Amino acid sequence: MATLKYFTRTSAKKNKKLSTIYCRLKHGQTDVTVKTGIQIRPEHFNNKAGGIRYKAEFTNKDETEKTLRDLQNHVYDQLVVLSEPPDKDWLEETVNKFYNPQETKFTLFSFIHDFIDKAPTRITPKTNRPVSYKQIREYERTFYYLKEFASSKKIKLDFTNVDLSFYYDFIAFLKD
Repeated sequence: MATLKYFTRTSAKKNKKLSTIYCRLKHGQTDVTVKTGIQIRPEHFNNKAGGIRYKAEFTNKDETEKTLRDLQNHVYDQLVVLSEPPDKDWLEETVNKFYNPQETKFTLFSFIHDFIDKAPTRITPKTNRPVSYKQIREYERTFYYLKEFASSKKIKLDFTNVDLSFYYDFIAFLKD
């Protein structure tokens, strides 16, 4: 069972400056610590409980507590799909992904696949009816030929290289 605890390395009595909150992950034999990227005044954090102290002058305590809770949930979610024991690099990368989630990049093929999947629920403006079965079949066949074209030419098709020369090459491929 994995545990994730938060702490600061500066005591409230010694320092009145902002202190970084660290997270410590214990999982089996693994015990790693990384910075969370959150800074807080030491008197607003309780190291024994590993959480925020509720003081009146701490105005964004709810936001900070929610961020820490969401970060903890994110680490646990990523830990479930991990196949090997976590290390410091993995924890740093996971914390970084929490703050900077990578956008899923739509490739041309994933876009076409998504377009075909959503076709039965799409309304055709001309007829005010859902896209017909025959039209969906045409989409699927064209998609098949695009994949065949890409594999035969050994190119990776993406939005950036779909241009007029691609069009002429694809038409020539279809005629052969």
